[in-house]
Amino acid sequence: MRRFTAALLSLAVVALGCAGANGQGQGEAPDALSSNEPTGGELSQGAAQPIQPEAADAAPSQASIERRIHVARRLYRDLAFQASLDELRRAQKELEVRLDAQSTYPSLDDLVLMRALDELALGNQQAARAALRQAVILRPERISLDPAEFAPGVRAEYERVRDELRREAPLPLATESRPEGAELELDGRPAGLTPMSVRLHDGRHYLVFRSPGYLAAPRIIDVDGAPLGVLRVELEPLGPVFTGADASPTKPLVRKWWFWTVIGVAVVGASLGLYFGLRKAPETQLVIARPAQ
Repeated sequence: MRRFTAALLSLAVVALGCAGANGQGQGEAPDALSSNEPTGGELSQGAAQPIQPEAADAAPSQASIERRIHVARRLYRDLAFQASLDELRRAQKELEVRLDAQSTYPSLDDLVLMRALDELALGNQQAARAALRQAVILRPERISLDPAEFAPGVRAEYERVRDELRREAPLPLATESRPEGAELELDGRPAGLTPMSVRLHDGRHYLVFRSPGYLAAPRIIDVDGAPLGVLRVELEPLGPVFTGADASPTKPLVRKWWFWTVIGVAVVGASLGLYFGLRKAPETQLVIARPAQ
């Protein structure tokens, strides 16, 4: 079974090389926004309009997510590639509401590599390359994939994607926070203190802002080649104080500053506009922001 699967993946990688980075696979590549429900944040380019949030569910545990990934791995071994991919998408959505936990990032790395294998087996070359790019972003120090786990063709494709990314010029993103001096983590690694600028390659990036006495504020940025501007984050105090003015019925809830700055994830999709939202542990409200006319 292992030899058959490795041979299948090698053939898929050969097809990927023929199709090239812009080739179309047999299946439809997943939407970059489909793996999570974005929340929170404020970028300099647009204004926000709310959409009704979905019902809240209990936050997933790391153990339950690992079980889901284990199921996906078993489905892959059984050659149920689409079912495996669907399970991985659900696991990624759950992981992306746990960005403030360091245990999230090794799981994300394993997950995106498994997604690449599923996409290759399904003939989705573009989606497979996007997943491999995400693996490079999460582990930029990694030279190659483990030969005990990945077929030669898959390892070669990973290295091609890694080399392409290293030749690209990353885009600057300025970050600001209130209060200033928040610790910024980028893709699971310390980046510095706000205000500061980071440089991001095309693809998905995970940012977490931390400051003593405040809730951690995760953000997701999907970079697609367009200028990023400034990301301003308002951290929520661990013990918020509600004044009489805040509680006044004449001031609608959606206009209170703290309503829009609850811990969440910001997603930038420059080709589709800017996407923001609000999560309430983990109830999610999607807010779509368009550049000002």
